Amino acid sequence: MKDKEQIFLNSFILVFFVLIVAFGLSIYNSPQWIDLARAFLSGQLHFLNPPINPIDSVFFEGNYYWPLGPLPAVVFMPIVWISSFLGGVLVQWPLQFLLSAVIFWTVFRFSNVLGYSSNDAKWWSIAFLFASPLIWIVLSPKYGYLPYEFSVLFTLLALLEYLGKKRWWLVGFLSALTFLTRPTAGLVIIFFALELFFSQDKDKKRSLFLLILPIIIAGFLLGGYNYLRFGGFLEQGYSYQMVSNESLEQARSYGLLSPTHVPGNLYYLLFAAPQPVFRDTISHVLTFPYIKADP
Repeated sequence: MKDKEQIFLNSFILVFFVLIVAFGLSIYNSPQWIDLARAFLSGQLHFLNPPINPIDSVFFEGNYYWPLGPLPAVVFMPIVWISSFLGGVLVQWPLQFLLSAVIFWTVFRFSNVLGYSSNDAKWWSIAFLFASPLIWIVLSPKYGYLPYEFSVLFTLLALLEYLGKKRWWLVGFLSALTFLTRPTAGLVIIFFALELFFSQDKDKKRSLFLLILPIIIAGFLLGGYNYLRFGGFLEQGYSYQMVSNESLEQARSYGLLSPTHVPGNLYYLLFAAPQPVFRDTISHVLTFPYIKADP
């Protein structure tokens, strides 16, 4: 029975990873991260050429910038450098495929550490990657999705280290990489800091220092990156980001970080229910798909 389950699981996993390749080959691969890596190699922080689609980029003082954290572009730098000698066209999806595979393995190891059998660990990995909101991020090689995969991977690796050897410098380093990818995701460091603070660690002060030091260094690096581009340590460019319609412009006018958003966010977090799809405007008869996917 276990052999049949193992064959089924392995076939299931193979099919999904084939789908990742198929989607990567069929969906347009946005080149922003590759273009930014090429700019870094040229000693510039802005795109060397205007992007084909400027939406989501930042036009500031005559140059186009990318507002997201720089780490994915840094990862692409050696690939872009090597390709400059070999020629050919670079696309994003192979790196995304590799990230998906490593995330799958990390969840598998995570499950093993928690005591699950090999087959159960595969089920957890399948569920995490292919039965969660992560599935579209994995399947779609779009520029905005790559940082999510990096953030998920670094966070999982930090948790895996926390459950294992608890080398706090490594947990801090992985959290710092998360921060340099998506600063909000880097707040995971708070969990580790609180866990360490209330632990029975014999050398707590030293461990806290080793944990927090990498995130402090990452903060200065990201702040310097922001300052060199926009003249402010906290300005990533979102205040100047080019948006696709007037409604987004209006939403931004209330402030990117403002208490104005708190009541609405709390409402949608705690009280808002899915909105139904009615067959007509008179009755309360529902029709497929019965609830709105993204009201």
